Amino acid sequence: MKLEYHSCRVKTDPEAGTVGDCMRAVIASMLGVQDPLTVPHFLHDGCDGETAFKRMREYLFNEHGLIPFNIAIDPELTLREVLEFVHADGM
Repeated sequence: MKLEYHSCRVKTDPEAGTVGDCMRAVIASMLGVQDPLTVPHFLHDGCDGETAFKRMREYLFNEHGLIPFNIAIDPELTLREVLEFVHADGM
């Protein structure tokens, strides 16, 4: 899979009532999607985070057969500590 690097197309602008599309840009980049606009803008209607993640999970599963895996990592950890945390033996 070839990585594509995309930037947000929609900026967060509370006065205009828009929420940015960084989730779309990241997912399109990670999946190597050439046209990021083919990935939904999960927060297009200003929904809450739970709804956005539900939409993302449905999209990833239905369109790509993928299930997202999320972990919480202490932001105080150094890069080395994060890499040690996620390291798997044999890799």
